[in-house]
Amino acid sequence: MKIIIKILVPGILKKCFLYLTLISALIGYVTEAESSSLAINLDPENISGRNPDYTASFKEGDLPVNITAPSAVIEDNEGMGINYLTITIKNPQPGDILTADTSGTNIIFQYNQNSLVLTGMNPGGMDSAEQYQKVLQTVRFNNPGTNPDTTMRIIEFTAFSGQNNDNTASNTAACFLTIISVNSPPVNTIPGSQMTPVNIVLIFSSNNGNRISVSDEEAEAGEIQVSLTIDRGSLILAGDSGSRITGNNTIAVVLTGAVEQVNSELDGLKYEPEPGWSGKVYLNIETSDLGYSGMPGPLTDNDIIEITVGVTTEPNQEPDAVFNEGETVILDAFDQTGEMKTYEWYQISGPGVFLSDKNIASPAFTAPIVSFQGAELIFELKSENNEGMKFTTRVIIKINDNGIIGFPEDVLTFRPAAQAEMGIKIIKGELISIKGINPDEIENTENRPENLIYGLINIQVKVLTPEDQGAVAEIYFSEPADNEYKWFGFHEDSGWSDYGENSVFSDDRRHVTLYLNDYMDNGIINNTSGLGKPSTGSGAGDSGGGCFIRISDLKNNLNPF
Repeated sequence: MKIIIKILVPGILKKCFLYLTLISALIGYVTEAESSSLAINLDPENISGRNPDYTASFKEGDLPVNITAPSAVIEDNEGMGINYLTITIKNPQPGDILTADTSGTNIIFQYNQNSLVLTGMNPGGMDSAEQYQKVLQTVRFNNPGTNPDTTMRIIEFTAFSGQNNDNTASNTAACFLTIISVNSPPVNTIPGSQMTPVNIVLIFSSNNGNRISVSDEEAEAGEIQVSLTIDRGSLILAGDSGSRITGNNTIAVVLTGAVEQVNSELDGLKYEPEPGWSGKVYLNIETSDLGYSGMPGPLTDNDIIEITVGVTTEPNQEPDAVFNEGETVILDAFDQTGEMKTYEWYQISGPGVFLSDKNIASPAFTAPIVSFQGAELIFELKSENNEGMKFTTRVIIKINDNGIIGFPEDVLTFRPAAQAEMGIKIIKGELISIKGINPDEIENTENRPENLIYGLINIQVKVLTPEDQGAVAEIYFSEPADNEYKWFGFHEDSGWSDYGENSVFSDDRRHVTLYLNDYMDNGIINNTSGLGKPSTGSGAGDSGGGCFIRISDLKNNLNPF
């Protein structure tokens, strides 16, 4: 369509001609799009008010989010069929991922950089609009990293139909995706309980193996603030890192600066006891990120170090129990007198671990990452019985290196079966336990995968706050997973299920990110799942061999809390 109107007015003829030519081009574009036999509508019910486009939002740390309305449609008015459908992030940022659920269809997808391409498995990719529409309604966006770029993403959808490279394109519909950054708290790394003789200054440093440090992966060049307080005596900082210090050489010191500056200052922190005094004091450490990034504003981490002045312990004390990295440890309040009224567990030395419940007789934790020399963890239990008698007991747990190599240093390795090696890294939540389960113990074989090469693993993760709707874990494999393998879950009530909507494989398929939000009880997620090949028959698949625990043992041994 062309519109040419001549206006014989000197000085404006050329300008009017240009404006009307532009308007005619726009009218021609709309007419061409409306006359196409293909049409995409991401929001037919106009839920977002942008029909045929759609608006959505993604919150850092949440599950992947749908970027179409549930009723999104593809119209093929002439019944030509569709060769392929492209979904493209026009302004991609680091960590962006698009996925789709193609189960129950003949559609396959390929994601390359910023574009997801859906193609039918028939010759030329041809399939019906209904098949493509089913997959269209499952397209999701995810960015599993921390501190994602908050630029609004524009994600365009276009369908194509035709033969001999004479493709007919649909209109281009777009999802306008808002990215919400969530502030993560800073993390203090502290040593266990400390001891120093009377009148001797205690120095916290790397050289002494008792350094205090802080981290905040979102702070970048922003500042954090560390407040240090002690019951009695004084705290002394060198003051040579470029950070700002108030209250130096008193019982309350405040340190403000970049993370690197603060850690440099803390490496060498001195505690000077009062002259001639002996006893116990408590060093309180509170770190604030000053609300550097995202909602809900400033977050803090608080820790306490017990310092004993003028008291010694028994040398060369043997551990009470020995475990390997990745194994589940259950502490036991043994040798208590009378019926107990309260329990309170503290970890006073060794690599930090998360106890399932500090106020029960037998809390559980997962043996942490240690060096090849191993490490000792010392716990103290303060308890009181119904008669008012109070007790203090110490438990020493030795953790040995499990000998597994070939995984990233920050990944906790374990053996779900005798010959299998895997790793786990908790992104959101706190790991309580991880165990291998023998799939052959499961009588329900309906929809069971053909081959569970690592068996099944049971993961128990503590959700830290009521606002959290789930946890996030990365599972690492000793070898890349084949493309045909997927992640499957099992539960006694619902049976076997494809965990595809809650799992995202890395590009090299060496690990999978799991979004755990199922079967939560008292803030603890109990997930049983594994890597398997989709079943092509009705029978049970191969479990992959190995040595596992029984499900009955799992119930008895992994749920003391």
